[in-house]
Amino acid sequence: MKFAHELSNMYKRHFDEDQYVSLFVYSILEQMNREDLLDVMNQCSKEELEQLLGSLLLNKLNTNPSLAEPKGRMMTLEQIG
Repeated sequence: MKFAHELSNMYKRHFDEDQYVSLFVYSILEQMNREDLLDVMNQCSKEELEQLLGSLLLNKLNTNPSLAEPKGRMMTLEQIG
């Protein structure tokens, strides 16, 4: 992902240690508007989008296990989309 590569290079120019990488990344993202964020997503390949969405969903499910517990009937992909 081009955006991740650019962020990595920018981070390495300013910091020698990895201890600030989360703060750095979230600070950059916070400065971007919705359109900027969508532009980054539009530059991603299908595989990159799958990785991003998969990571987000797994993170949400791991931090809030109640989201993973089905409540009632399971929805089909057609119902979700």
